[in-house]
Amino acid sequence: MVIDTSEGPIIVYAMQTDDLERSRAVADESPRPVDAEHRSVMRAADDGPATGEIVLDLRSDGR
Repeated sequence: MVIDTSEGPIIVYAMQTDDLERSRAVADESPRPVDAEHRSVMRAADDGPATGEIVLDLRSDGR
C-alpha cells in the first residue's frame, strides 16, 4: 500500500514469518531476475524505517 503524506509517499507492507532474518536472506540471495529488479527498486526508494505504532496485531500466540 502506498500512503501519501505531507513528507512524501510511504510504502506499507505486511508479511508473516517465523524467521525474519532467514526470510531476508532468502530474498537477498535469490538469483531470479524479477527478484534482482525488486531489490534494486526497493533500495532506490528506501529512505529507512518510518516511525509508527502497532495498531493491530493479528498474531495468535500473544507475542
